Amino acid sequence: MSKASIDDIRLSAGGICKMDIRRLDAIERIVCDDYASGSISREDWLLKLRKHSKVYESGPTPSDKSSEYCYEGSSVLKNKLKITDKGRLYAVENAVATFRIEEILAQNCIRINQFGINTLSRLHQFIFGDIYSFAGQFRTEDIARDGKKFCPKETIKMELPRIAMYIVRGGNFALDDLGHFVQHISSTHSVLNSIHPFRDGNGRTIRLFLTMLARNAGYELEYSLYDKQKQIEADREAMNGNPNFLVAMYSQITVPFDGSYEIQFTDEGEILPPLSKVIHPVSAHVE
Repeated sequence: MSKASIDDIRLSAGGICKMDIRRLDAIERIVCDDYASGSISREDWLLKLRKHSKVYESGPTPSDKSSEYCYEGSSVLKNKLKITDKGRLYAVENAVATFRIEEILAQNCIRINQFGINTLSRLHQFIFGDIYSFAGQFRTEDIARDGKKFCPKETIKMELPRIAMYIVRGGNFALDDLGHFVQHISSTHSVLNSIHPFRDGNGRTIRLFLTMLARNAGYELEYSLYDKQKQIEADREAMNGNPNFLVAMYSQITVPFDGSYEIQFTDEGEILPPLSKVIHPVSAHVE
């Protein structure tokens, strides 16, 4: 078995999560490489990241807004690694999330509920559970971006089953030709983004979710081919009622999937174990 590196992991995540190596300092890069190669356990990796983050402690980033998810008087999300510097949290969170996303993508076969509430929660918990206590839980406060409010917190659990039924009734996109698929995936992206069910990490969870859906239908979504700022602009336009930018994006990033990725669907109500119980660390997948 050859050794993986953080460069291997970053590339294989396919643009779903942008691990910016420039934001990681030398020590963080070393411990990430050690974990990627299998030299240290996941527990040791997270412990080293937590200990190292203390050298950057400068107090929480001040904020005039109050949020139950943030340290008091701060815009920094409360996290298990106790990182209070916003820049460090951004860098480390993205690194951890990228590893987790690659682990999902490395599966040849995965068993999940029908695409709906349980699936999104399990994915979010798996990606961000090492960082946030709220991972996998729907947000309990309203949030907005660029003055546009996302779905009210009270209606999240009502909206998600509707989009799940839309996907399932469409045959999970498996019979879509390219034109129909692009329209279908663009609409799903738009609705999921408008719901924004979690306090943080929605974009990465949604992109992974849609990539799994696409692979099940025989397509690959190459998000890395599309400029990040243009992706944000497409989301913004969709929130304003204009889906054309998302359609244009998916028209450019959708290609045939030449790998093997089988999804075994179960009933939405079936209780499945956390993904962390059934998916192995990323280094185990590197040949």
